[in-house]
Amino acid sequence: MDCVPPSYEFAEQRTDWKAPLEGITHHDFARNGEAKLLPLIERTEHVQTDRAGNALDNPIEDAGLTIGVQQRYWEGQQVSRLILHVMATRQVIDKRDGKEYWRPARGSDFILLVKRRAYLSQFERALREAGLAYDSSRLGGLLNTLEIDDLIALLTVLVSPRHDLPLAQVLRSPIFSFTEQQMQMLSSHVGDSYSQHENESQTQTSWWDALQSSSVGSVQKAARYLERWRGLGEVLPVHDLLDLIYQESNLRVSYAISSQNLARAQVLANLDAFLELALNQDGGRYPSLSRFIEEINAMRRGDDDETPDEGDVEAEAEEDIGEVDLDSEMSEEDQHKRVRIMTIHGAKGLEAPFIIMLDANNTEWKAPKRGVLLDWAPDEISPSHLSLYTAKSLTDQREVIYQKENQVSENENWNVLYVAMTRAQQGLWISGVQSHIKDGINQKSWYGRALAAGIETVDTSEWGEDQSLPKQESRLLGSESFQINHFQLSWDAAKQSHQETIANIESGALAIATKAQATAQAAEQPDPEILEEGTHFHKLLEFLTVHSGNQVQAQMPSEQELMNWLSIDQAHANKLMERVQRVMDAPQLKPYLTENQWVQAWNEIDIADIQGKSYRMDRLVEIDDHLAILDYKLTIPEEDSEAYNKYRAQLNNYKQELGRIRLDKPAKAYLISSKGEIKEIL
Repeated sequence: MDCVPPSYEFAEQRTDWKAPLEGITHHDFARNGEAKLLPLIERTEHVQTDRAGNALDNPIEDAGLTIGVQQRYWEGQQVSRLILHVMATRQVIDKRDGKEYWRPARGSDFILLVKRRAYLSQFERALREAGLAYDSSRLGGLLNTLEIDDLIALLTVLVSPRHDLPLAQVLRSPIFSFTEQQMQMLSSHVGDSYSQHENESQTQTSWWDALQSSSVGSVQKAARYLERWRGLGEVLPVHDLLDLIYQESNLRVSYAISSQNLARAQVLANLDAFLELALNQDGGRYPSLSRFIEEINAMRRGDDDETPDEGDVEAEAEEDIGEVDLDSEMSEEDQHKRVRIMTIHGAKGLEAPFIIMLDANNTEWKAPKRGVLLDWAPDEISPSHLSLYTAKSLTDQREVIYQKENQVSENENWNVLYVAMTRAQQGLWISGVQSHIKDGINQKSWYGRALAAGIETVDTSEWGEDQSLPKQESRLLGSESFQINHFQLSWDAAKQSHQETIANIESGALAIATKAQATAQAAEQPDPEILEEGTHFHKLLEFLTVHSGNQVQAQMPSEQELMNWLSIDQAHANKLMERVQRVMDAPQLKPYLTENQWVQAWNEIDIADIQGKSYRMDRLVEIDDHLAILDYKLTIPEEDSEAYNKYRAQLNNYKQELGRIRLDKPAKAYLISSKGEIKEIL
């Protein structure tokens, strides 16, 4: 106990517990329990080779695979070997009918404890590869799960198609399930030349280019899906886009097939939780897909208690459509197979036969170099001191407060260690990775202090090489037993239409039809400048014409006033003034616009039909013998033309709805042009 600081008050405790006499008490670990250190994972510096070209060349190397990340993955592999070894060689004290007895160790007898969640995904990956099922509470862990990371990578690709790293991740994920050979083939074509148009050769500078120009059927299939989703990403809300991707790619089935049996319900729940997040986050009102990705990445960088939790597995089990057929909640036998991973704070109040503390060589308490100083005694109604500080700005008085706060914080670190170690009933193992210092051991870390206290280090060579689960159990934990008929599908009514859409996507027919439709729509779109001129024409006429709510005649704005009001240049302002003045001066239009001889008049008036659909009229004037509907246009199209017939149908609809409201007078509809023309629509 010499390593414990004087400021940390404790009382040495001993247990009266004794192992049951019957069973395996001849083993030392059964009589006295065990507490050992695992060898630290070595720190291997990667040699960076000189690179040619620019920084974006050959970006397939995973920049996120840092030394620290790789070490935690190796640590997870070592811990997985330990768990399998303990399950094969240890027994656990249990109770049956009030009597203690020894039984074989199982997965639920282990709790893996971490102080921070930063490397949970690496530990989980190692457990999966070892065939060990696990429960990871992971408050705020939804966005860091593998399946959601794949979806975020997919959305990133739809925004930045030539971002090679997320594209490679998506292709290798269960969404497309590319093999290593397919990836190598695709990589080999990056840099090739291809002809996009006749007599025009281009170089495939990215994986996206190689994907889109490939002639291999399976690669073309992925390319067509991605191109379709990329186009839809520009027009659909994020939730609708994700929902469509889930359906068209059969995404939930793909992930179910690739998941272990015991992890499948959690994976599917996470997929549903992410879809729900896209709808609920900010009301689903993201202006663009890129903005949504930016928000999601900001959430991933936030505190764990501020980010969304993983999906609800129990809720998942209650679903009927496209779900694994779980007739009931997880059986007790399956629950016993699952190792638990949690933070030390989350483990308060829990105990387990075997506790493994992960990443314990990076637990040194360090005094903060900046922050807030607060001195507030419990019996006072307000603090006696409150200030911001940096290490260099501390005065003598503030230094006292600073040291007091640090002492409390350091003792809290010891409290966390106490909680972690006292969760163990029979066995405690402390694991970690080497730090960057000379011998790799951080003397002030929990691992370093345990080593200094004389705790024995495990000889991993005693575990042997064959640490795989028995074949039968490994098959239960894997995905071999999953069959497609485990899913109950209840959308048969839409099945034929869905299959036709999928066939058109994969054959390329839908892409061709979409491109042709886009070309036709572009040809039909009016000139944006003409649309803007028409809008300004409407605005100025509305401003100058009097109506029942305003009997004051406005004056024509000056050229400069129009330029400032409508943000137009001088030429457009002059053109607008000429058009509107011509309309205002036209004798045949004065009864409706300027003479003020009408009964009532309204500008931009809305009416609604029986179904509640709203229509807006440019101007409605009530004369003694009729109601006049005026619709402003820059030009009046020729009769029987497509545009004319469209206007006629629109205005006749206005007349019909107005006639339903005003039965006392007939309604007439007129087109008014910028040339001062008026034409009644019959």
